Amino acid sequence: MSDPTAEIRSTAGDTSTIDGVRKRYAHLCSLRDAANQKATVVRMMLDAANQRADTARREAQQHAAEIQNIRGGGENWLKLKKEIGQLARLLGGR
Repeated sequence: MSDPTAEIRSTAGDTSTIDGVRKRYAHLCSLRDAANQKATVVRMMLDAANQRADTARREAQQHAAEIQNIRGGGENWLKLKKEIGQLARLLGGR
């Protein structure tokens, strides 16, 4: 992987005049634009991966909600588990 800051440092140029500032600005903008261009494909892959992750997250949330419904809701499930634990301890300390 190349280090864009190395090129920036190596091409500092003369910024003591307005012309020098304009040249430096143009040069830095071209470095930025070139890096953005190189990153386009990777950015598209990242966006696609994020979309898949969002889809998977929504699917997981739907499954979790289905499980909660099957169990009768979160609060009811916790009450059930608590009572099972209490009865298990009475029956033999499990």
